[in-house]
Amino acid sequence: MVRATAFLAAMLPAALAAPFSLGGSSTSDSGTFMGVPISNLNALDLIPNKYIVVYNSSFDDDAITSKMSSFAASIKKRNIGKRSLDGRSLSTSTRNFKMNNWRATVMEADDTMIMSVMNAEEVAYVEQDAKVKLSATVSQTNAPPGLVRMSHAAAGETGYVFDQTGGDGITAYIVDTGILTTHSEFQGRATFGANFVNNV
Repeated sequence: MVRATAFLAAMLPAALAAPFSLGGSSTSDSGTFMGVPISNLNALDLIPNKYIVVYNSSFDDDAITSKMSSFAASIKKRNIGKRSLDGRSLSTSTRNFKMNNWRATVMEADDTMIMSVMNAEEVAYVEQDAKVKLSATVSQTNAPPGLVRMSHAAAGETGYVFDQTGGDGITAYIVDTGILTTHSEFQGRATFGANFVNNV
């Protein structure tokens, strides 16, 4: 008995120093989540506990709609007072999407809930939501109103914002009665492909 007590006393500091979990998800050093077999495990900037559930297209709309409602009801109850791994309160609502035969639900869930979702036969696969970054953008001042409107969701903005690589590798063929290829707007990119002036 004395030997067992001495052993436990010697092991206690090591046990207390070791990391432990109170349940739920855990993360690896790479930031991917353990225990949840998501289909995009190697994606960058995964959002903790936020998932895109994609449904199996072999099920009819009624079956999938019923499953969506079931998931929504479960999330509404289960997520009350729960937090994600990054400290956010988990949302109690879901968002459903349909594009032709493709149907999906975006939800926030703990590991237990998302594992239950994955096991439903109506579910084809689950992806973890991730942050996506735009490439570097450039803003052109004094751009025509049509270009300005095209790059902003709200009207009344100024400047045309576009990807700095926009148009790279693209050749536009223009039939016109006269183009000044040396105009500064073309920045040396305009060339004559063919000149048919003398063949008319």
